[in-house]
Amino acid sequence: MFGSAAAMLALSQARAYAAIVILTCITGSLAELYRPASYALLGDLVPEEHRVVAFGLYRFAVNLGFVAGPATAGFLADHSFALLSSPTPRHRSCTASSRSSRFRTVCEPG
Repeated sequence: MFGSAAAMLALSQARAYAAIVILTCITGSLAELYRPASYALLGDLVPEEHRVVAFGLYRFAVNLGFVAGPATAGFLADHSFALLSSPTPRHRSCTASSRSSRFRTVCEPG
């Protein structure tokens, strides 16, 4: 997972087409390395009669993350980029106020 995060960070900084293509392939490969182990763990931990439901719920949760994750990030970015970058208590009370077309972050002490 750390390799996937590093590859995603490198992808965000890539500017050349070839670098973007290569880093996209690397990011996709590294992001999926945990899946066989997670399926094996699920198969080992869940009794045989409950595996169909367990695998279904697991896939549902993964797919829900793919759907809800970008939507939540977009919502948070629309309100304040500080909410995306730091989950500290100081930033939990941050709100964004609009002045013409620029956003200003206003944080209450806390």
